[in-house]
Amino acid sequence: MKKLIQLLVFAALVTTLALPALAQGTTPNNSGAAASGAQDDPAVKAADYEKFTKNVKTDPPTAYEAGKAYLAKYAKDGPDDQYIKYITKWVNNYEKLARREQLFKQLQDKQVPEAFATAKQVLVDFPDDLAVLFELSRAGFTTATTGGNKALTPDVVNYTKKTIQLIQSNKSFDPAKPFTAQEKNDYIGGLNYALGLLLQESQPTEAVTYFINAAQGDGASKKDPNTYALLYQLYAKNDYGKLKADYEARCKTPEQLDGQDCKDLTTKINQVVDHMVDALARAIAYADTSAKAADYATYRKSWMDDLTGFYKYRNNNTDTGLKELLAGITSRPLPKPGEAVTPSLYPASAAPTTGTTTPSSSSTTTPASTTTAPAKAGTTGAATTSQPASKNTSSKTTPKRAHN
Repeated sequence: MKKLIQLLVFAALVTTLALPALAQGTTPNNSGAAASGAQDDPAVKAADYEKFTKNVKTDPPTAYEAGKAYLAKYAKDGPDDQYIKYITKWVNNYEKLARREQLFKQLQDKQVPEAFATAKQVLVDFPDDLAVLFELSRAGFTTATTGGNKALTPDVVNYTKKTIQLIQSNKSFDPAKPFTAQEKNDYIGGLNYALGLLLQESQPTEAVTYFINAAQGDGASKKDPNTYALLYQLYAKNDYGKLKADYEARCKTPEQLDGQDCKDLTTKINQVVDHMVDALARAIAYADTSAKAADYATYRKSWMDDLTGFYKYRNNNTDTGLKELLAGITSRPLPKPGEAVTPSLYPASAAPTTGTTTPSSSSTTTPASTTTAPAKAGTTGAATTSQPASKNTSSKTTPKRAHN
């Protein structure tokens, strides 16, 4: 990546403009100021200009210092002087690229807050710079999820969203080397997964959308068990937990239970449970086929306990058909939030439960939520999201089937 940056800086500086020639003994156009002193001697001016031009292609930092000196010495020639205009533009471009290179150096040195401060101006100069946006997203993600510094999260989210948009529009780190279809899918999936992790606490509904996006592509995140375990956790903690609390507060007496309000709540709860069953089944299925299946053994048991309980709740207190569901779940369409899960997850011979009480408290095992940053710009592949992290298991009361 460093080599790529250096090449881009060099190319940008060399090709800024064709160098205007300053002939020795010729006084350039100026604002009409009278020549006076040694600095107005054409030979001196030509020599000062040559200090700049001879280093433009071979030593840009030296050319920059010579250009700054020339501008300071001959500013009286006015902004319309062709040499002043050229050197001014070259110096400005150099400073933009120098700030960009400084940003990458700050990221390399783990000076993430400083890099984000530098980025404000760099992204004004280069608003669609994929390498800058990606590296900011990657470093900010790591800082927020493993370093505990969440102050940068709003900027990280914005940079990550912009990175996804640019990759979707076929931008790549090197214009001469477009992404392969697999690389593009891996990057988009990994970045959506990162957004889900970043927003799962503060904006859980939006986080669900990003995990769904990660699962819908053909990248590595689609087959990552954690994508679906995290979806399950969000459905369980937010949708199911809130609906269940609402049901238990409003549906107590026989009259309330028989009312339309409680029946509607039951329908909503059952739909959320179906999403939880679908997500857990996918997590287990992909864990079983993962190259790191052994790493998921402990988590798989917890997921299976939860899946069995909720599946029985929705399937007349039997696990009939569960084995078949696990075998075919990855070929089913991924349900979108708020939509009924179709086709049914349960055998046609056993109509899903639609009773008038909610399941009892389920386990809310924290799935393996990895915090690995998306892959470095310029490398193949995207986020590595298969290594389980620590889990936090609550009490595991098996859900009860709702009665009629």
